[in-house]
Amino acid sequence: PISFTWTGGSLPAGGLVSPSIVVTPTATTTYTVSSPDPTSSCAVAGTITSSFTVNVNALPVIPSISSSSLSLCEGQTPPNLSSLVTSTGPFLWYSTAVVPGTGQSTAPTINTNVSIHTQQSYFVTQSTANCGESAPKNIVVDIFPNPAAPAFVNDYSTCSSTLPVNATLNVNSAT
Repeated sequence: PISFTWTGGSLPAGGLVSPSIVVTPTATTTYTVSSPDPTSSCAVAGTITSSFTVNVNALPVIPSISSSSLSLCEGQTPPNLSSLVTSTGPFLWYSTAVVPGTGQSTAPTINTNVSIHTQQSYFVTQSTANCGESAPKNIVVDIFPNPAAPAFVNDYSTCSSTLPVNATLNVNSAT
């Protein structure tokens, strides 16, 4: 019968004798299997050796951001969302619910052209080629409309002898 000897990683000293192994390395590890060549009577000179490497890639981590919420005013020039991310990428961006693998590599643009208070949520994940995406980090953007100019109830005409004039602000038209 053919015998196999496995070495490498956290296998026992002297190797493991088996036609197959199950390994769970925590770092990239190379394993070697050797077997005497059955066509040779000389085990040392006729040993067949082969190796394989298990590459252990780091799982993506949730991106670090400098701020998870922004407050902007109507028409204000918004920051680029990618400027809020303080960790290294690559990243995937979402403007709606996160569906892994469907994000965009470019951060979405914040729209500040609103006439009523609006809250927008954006999500960013870190992605890796071999291990998918991290859990998302949420960035909430509140956009507030600009206040309306106050309006007076009436214009006044008066003579200098009837001063002072009481001016009334129409509070309903001011925001």
